[in-house]
Amino acid sequence: MSKYRIFFKNKGVINGVWLYVLQFFNTVIPLITIPYITRILTPYNYGEFSSALNLTSYFLVIVEYGFNWSGARKIAIAKNKEDITKIYSSIFFARLFLMFISFILLFLLSLILKIPTRQYYCMLILFLMIIGTSIQQIGLFQGLQRMKFISIVTVTIRTIATIMTFIFINKSDQVIGYTFLYSISFLILGIICMIYTHSFLRIKIKFPGLKVIFIELKDGWYLFLSSGMGKVFAGIGVTALQFFSTKQEVGAYSAIQKIPQMMIIAYTPFSQAIFPIMSKKIAENDINITKMVGKVIGILMPILLIMIISMAIFSNSIVTLAFGKAYSDYSILLIPLIIWASLSIINNLLGTQILVASGKTQIYSKLFVTSMIVMIACTLVLCKLYGGFGVALASMLGEGLLTFLLYLYIYKKGIKND
Repeated sequence: MSKYRIFFKNKGVINGVWLYVLQFFNTVIPLITIPYITRILTPYNYGEFSSALNLTSYFLVIVEYGFNWSGARKIAIAKNKEDITKIYSSIFFARLFLMFISFILLFLLSLILKIPTRQYYCMLILFLMIIGTSIQQIGLFQGLQRMKFISIVTVTIRTIATIMTFIFINKSDQVIGYTFLYSISFLILGIICMIYTHSFLRIKIKFPGLKVIFIELKDGWYLFLSSGMGKVFAGIGVTALQFFSTKQEVGAYSAIQKIPQMMIIAYTPFSQAIFPIMSKKIAENDINITKMVGKVIGILMPILLIMIISMAIFSNSIVTLAFGKAYSDYSILLIPLIIWASLSIINNLLGTQILVASGKTQIYSKLFVTSMIVMIACTLVLCKLYGGFGVALASMLGEGLLTFLLYLYIYKKGIKND
């Protein structure tokens, strides 16, 4: 058998291909729907939807808790099916607990902030995302390197939801309808994943006991602070704009932010595919992780620089083409946000693929939280001074600080596998 045939029959390679299929689709769908939705809903109504999504996303982060990474790592190195069942069950019940807490917090938040009625209804509908995510267990499929099924199902469900969006959403006041179509696919996917896990993978849910559940929460705490809080802090800008700016600027910032987010989405499957492999090889002392990641960064840097320069030059044209003329006045936001996304990709390689994969999650969390505290302080100050551009600038500065801290620790102190 030739080397090429062996390569393409490798389980890790096949899993990586399916992850790329999934993420390619997750990148293409927004390219199709966002230009349409931003034009139909207008900046104000899209801003209202974005405000609801932003606040609900905080609870989504709580439910995710970094389990997609910690669960994938544990399952990848699990010795037998009994261990896999225990990991799956403990994460499942931990997420149910976090989902219950999240719903209570959502209700309290709506009372404290006196959220407008329509936005509150949007948040309740978007909670379907949280329910769906809590039962999906993507980490199980990543750890087992069986992403084919979930990729096909996700593509099918989201295609149907997209078609329905174009058919039924055609007026600026249909925010509630769009919110439902946006969130229902998460719930359907979660239900299908549960059925597949129980019926085909033969992995049954068994209540592991409260002690095991809280141990799982404790084990995932530092990863939650890093990977989970990254998503929280990414939404801080929109939250600040909700209090210090207009719905129009919230809508414009949320729309333009999708462009750098798509860069990260395009990179994510590569990160997800190699993470369980890296974790296993590091555990077996079979790889020089810093040298390998350094080579990957060397390849990525020229590509990222070309993208930054190109988008800086053509920012106005890109924003107008993507979202419409109503958003062109805010095109300058794209420049710091593209730099932020590029640094975020570099930081994933340094933080997740080196520190987390080598068992140094706690160190990564401390460096991450330090940089994010600085970013929040900058956001509050710069948002008041410069609005959306100040928020974008603060994100870039916070991510840049994290890059510096990670480089300083990894390449000055060196890494030894824990």
